[in-house]
Amino acid sequence: MNLPTTAHAILAHYFYQGEARPQGSLTPDEWEAGLDAYGPRLIPAHEWIDRALAGKSKDEVMVSFDDGLREALTFALPALDKRGLTACWNIYTGPLVGVPNNLERWRWLRNFGFGGVEGFYTAWHEVEGPYNWRPSQDYLADRLYLTKDDKHFRYWRNTIVPTEYEKTMLELEARSSSRFDSSQHWLSFFDIHDLYADGHVIGFHTHSHPTNMARLSIEQQALEYATSKGILELCLERPVTVMAHPCDSWTEDGIKWLQANGVRLAWGGTMAGEAPWHTPRWSTGNWRLS
Repeated sequence: MNLPTTAHAILAHYFYQGEARPQGSLTPDEWEAGLDAYGPRLIPAHEWIDRALAGKSKDEVMVSFDDGLREALTFALPALDKRGLTACWNIYTGPLVGVPNNLERWRWLRNFGFGGVEGFYTAWHEVEGPYNWRPSQDYLADRLYLTKDDKHFRYWRNTIVPTEYEKTMLELEARSSSRFDSSQHWLSFFDIHDLYADGHVIGFHTHSHPTNMARLSIEQQALEYATSKGILELCLERPVTVMAHPCDSWTEDGIKWLQANGVRLAWGGTMAGEAPWHTPRWSTGNWRLS
């Protein structure tokens, strides 16, 4: 497995166990093998963050999870416990207050609503019809695990107005014979509290997980950050001082808000950034290509 030789965090999202494999997901065995490939470079999250902020990083690696999905707790946490490792869990908070986010609903639809992601893209092209736009050649070029259709879909989702995106996805959902069940999909307040008590780092990931933060006004960005940060601080009764940029999208105004409101470190979504405001991460989506 070809892994970056510089200090970074692992960016992990999706896990599964069974026959139907969601796109980009890992089995527990694949997760174990990936961690084994890093070996002694892996260190606990608090220690990694402290080294990065002190400018003392070398080639150390830590684990991070985005979104706050229960599957990480179920399938990935046991391997960390076995190794005495902790992670940073970056959580978007809408589901914690009764607002199950459509980001996961539509991910589920892509993976399962049409018998697999290829079937979804066929249906998507049928609904959208011919289009007169194309992403540039360098759009998400560093995400080697994304297919051409993946990149086209994400460009469409992230750049077309959200109302059109939601309307199209609702039409596709109506064409599917399957329905998303949000029960037991996300971590609970109790899960988050227990992770923190066990030494893990809790970070925020905005409230509603916009796929293009850079498109939002300064006020909307601040509301996303402040709501997510505040809900998690209410849960933990402690300051939350790290976060992750959703879809690696951010603005200089957003960074200024983070700096002014007690945030010490923000995660990016690629290896292109630098600590502390665009800290590098290597996606587990790359593992299966190495």
